[in-house]
Formats: sequence, C-alpha cells, structure tokens
Amino acid sequence: MTIDSRIFRNALGCFPTGITVITTCDAKGAPVGVTVSSFTSVSLDPPLILFCLDNKTQRLEAFRSNQHFAVNVLRHSQIELSNRFSGRDEQLWREVEFRSGEQGVPLIEGCLACFECVREII
Repeated sequence: MTIDSRIFRNALGCFPTGITVITTCDAKGAPVGVTVSSFTSVSLDPPLILFCLDNKTQRLEAFRSNQHFAVNVLRHSQIELSNRFSGRDEQLWREVEFRSGEQGVPLIEGCLACFECVREII
C-alpha cells in the first residue's frame, strides 16, 4: 500500500498534542533547543519519557554528546517559542528567558512544566 506523505502528514496533524522545546548544552556549553511534538510518557515507575528527533537535525550532535537535557512544556501563549526553535535561526536564544537547571541545561521561563532528565538510550 502506498501512502502520499503529504496526506499522511496532514492527517497526523489533526491529532492534538502538546508542544515541547527539548534543551541541552553543546560541547562548548552553549544552549541548544529544538521544538518537539513527538513527546510521550513511557512509565511512571520508574519515570521515563520518550521524544524523537529527525536524524538530519543540525542540533542532534548536542543531544548525543550531553546525557542531560530538559523538556520544556510550552503554554499556548508561547507559540512564538515553538516556531523559533523549529527553525534554523542561529540566534535562537536571543531574548529567550531561561535559567540553568541543576545539571546546567537550559530551563525556559514561563513554561507549564520543565523536566530535567538524564538520557538512558539514544
């Protein structure tokens, strides 16, 4: 069976999900972030989550090299952040308010929730 990728993508887009920005730091300590809608809880005990990144994303190496990351669950009013971190702008962090978490990863201010995580599997 052949499925038109555009039709498939549009159909999946009808499924409402929360939007997250997953953040970490690169090898030089600079903040890195990417918009992710493919985020889900896997287990409550132990607490496990899963998210998916495109193998072609320019920011993938930062997530491979740093075992710590954060999941920032955006509010509806933070749509601009979702758009910003889904692009390729070199100055993604310009005017973004954030603080460093316990493991040094960026936690975006004003989110519904922020989870600091340690990578188990990539």
